[in-house]
Amino acid sequence: MPELLVPAMPELLVPASGIQLGTRNSLLIKNNESFSERVCQLEDEAREFKNEINQKEISLASTKSEIATKLEEIQALQSRIEELEQDVSLVQKRLSEMDFLKRKSELEYIKLSDENISLELANTELEDTLAKKKDELMRVRDDLLSAQKAVIEKDSLLQETNFLLLEHISKTSSESKQNEAIGGDKRLEKACNHLHNSITNHIHLKKNQKTGLPLMKLRLLDMDETFSKLVTGKSGSGKTNLLGNLVLGDKDEYVQRGEEGGSRYIKCDDLIVCRYHPDEPKWGYVRYIYNMISKDPKAPFYEDISFKYIPPERIPSTRAFSPERSTLIIFEDLCLAPEHIQNRISQFFGNGRHRNISSIYVTQKYHKVPTFIRENISHLVMYNGGGSQQDVSKIVGRYTDDVKNASIVINSYL
Repeated sequence: MPELLVPAMPELLVPASGIQLGTRNSLLIKNNESFSERVCQLEDEAREFKNEINQKEISLASTKSEIATKLEEIQALQSRIEELEQDVSLVQKRLSEMDFLKRKSELEYIKLSDENISLELANTELEDTLAKKKDELMRVRDDLLSAQKAVIEKDSLLQETNFLLLEHISKTSSESKQNEAIGGDKRLEKACNHLHNSITNHIHLKKNQKTGLPLMKLRLLDMDETFSKLVTGKSGSGKTNLLGNLVLGDKDEYVQRGEEGGSRYIKCDDLIVCRYHPDEPKWGYVRYIYNMISKDPKAPFYEDISFKYIPPERIPSTRAFSPERSTLIIFEDLCLAPEHIQNRISQFFGNGRHRNISSIYVTQKYHKVPTFIRENISHLVMYNGGGSQQDVSKIVGRYTDDVKNASIVINSYL
């Protein structure tokens, strides 16, 4: 602690001044003590500040160390981010390559599917042609066999007739040659008539032995066989109403009453509707009724049937269907669909019957329908399509020789 210097008293001061100096000296001593205490306090504060500074320096060094560590971590993370960005770019590149390969494979699959469908259609046409030729050959063979039998029978009858004639001639009396000639002519005419009647009776007998019934009564019509139908007409003409009534009949009335009975005009196990927009209210009602019919096996109106939508892009092959269940598939408003979709539809009209599939193609314009489908339909339903009478005549000309009268009758209903 620094020492306080007290100035020396002059020796020549008077006594009064000495008292004052003593007082001042005591004051100075007190001040000196207070200054000493203050100095001690300041020293203590200085030491505390020094300790705080040391602690701050230590904390600052620690913080700097932590900052350096964090900077290193940041640099490491930045490096990792760069690596991840490179990985992402590589993955994106691979994904783009995979998307390209996927699109390429899809196009190849569609191309192969179209080629397969074309081959199936060609195969179906060949099978139909072979079947027709086979039927023709069978008919020709049957005709030949019938002709051979008829010739054999005629030869047999002629031999019998000749034998009878010779026997009769040998027994005739020796009358005049003119009478014998006349009598011979009459007997010959009688024998020929007998021969004709015998042949005719024999033919009818053979027919009756085979069937026991006249020919026309043997013709049977199977109304449950598969079919292919084309329904044309402008928007709002009633095409969907017609189809809804055909697939429901009066069955929905019995379902709503919870009673047994009712029948569908077109009976099928599975009903499929193929269209771009599945939110058609009329088909929604049909789906609701079909679901009600097939929901509870204990219900009085129960039938093992199903209803479903499929988009045009997911039209399956006919080979995916089981012939054990009858299927009705309705293609609605798809005449503007791409060619590969039309080819998929065509397979149902070409060989769907082999898989117990009936098909209905619904469109607004007859001439927009692919030719293959038009040539393979068994039924045609025409509503007013906004065309002229000449357009109707062109359509009717495919199915009748009397185009004029038929067109007049049809136009009167359109």
